[in-house]
Amino acid sequence: MIIILPENIKNFFLKKKIPNLYILLGKELSLLNYCKEKIFEKFKKRNFIKKKKIQIKKKKDIKKIFFILLQKNIFFKKIILEIYFNKKKENKKKIFKYIKKIKSLINKNILIIIYIFQKYALNIIKIIKKKKITIINCIKINSINKKTLIKEKIKKLKLNINQQSKKILKKFYKKNLPGLFNILNILSLIFKKKKIKKKNILKIISYEPNYNEKNLIKKIFSKKIKKSIIILKKIKNKTENPILIVRLIQNKIINIIKKKIKNNNIKKKIYKILNFLAKIEINYKKLKNKNIWFLLKILIFMFY
Repeated sequence: MIIILPENIKNFFLKKKIPNLYILLGKELSLLNYCKEKIFEKFKKRNFIKKKKIQIKKKKDIKKIFFILLQKNIFFKKIILEIYFNKKKENKKKIFKYIKKIKSLINKNILIIIYIFQKYALNIIKIIKKKKITIINCIKINSINKKTLIKEKIKKLKLNINQQSKKILKKFYKKNLPGLFNILNILSLIFKKKKIKKKNILKIISYEPNYNEKNLIKKIFSKKIKKSIIILKKIKNKTENPILIVRLIQNKIINIIKKKIKNNNIKKKIYKILNFLAKIEINYKKLKNKNIWFLLKILIFMFY
């Protein structure tokens, strides 16, 4: 078994002999897209053009793959077969059994890319470690592969950008890689091959709305539901700790209570919201981050 990290994929493809079967393991879209692109680039040079995608939902989908692989002689063109294992309840041993069968039927005219998004991706590595299968690890973005992704994106867009400008972008979009890529796309449209300076970047970034916790609280208490949800989504991409928002809302409500509200309906609503926030706070360690973000979305509607 060969395990490749996304940042090493280019060096791996410098070899004369490379396999026709790859397993892309993980959920990080930026890494998955980057690795898929690099595989396509390499095999395009070998005249692999036609693509076919199959999602494994039922048994008949697996049979469809086996049928394609068994019809070796009918292929006049070299094809790329993309197989998606994204069914949560799919047994990991069963997946390995399918991969083993696919590997035994593969031929030089077919390139196979298998995507496995499940949480137990690391267990798949343990099961197939003794087999001659190439795995590309797209489980987590780290500082090294993030640097590779940014470098490749800048190169692809042919951006003339200096080191100081790169640092500003990395700092501003520290935990938001899709946001950074979006800004790079905007820069490529505006400046094309012109030199991009620090002031150009700061000017574009300043046009972005103020997506922060303080502004979110302001919009929630102003009963601006749509704007609150948009800001919440943006904050979700920038921060890893949603409990900060919970505590900020609690503090804001406590300040309102201190003003001695006379309206009983408003009082009931406030105490209901406080109770909801307290439950999130108490169960914070049990709840997963994505569940807390969902509960915060519900909370926004409670203010309406």
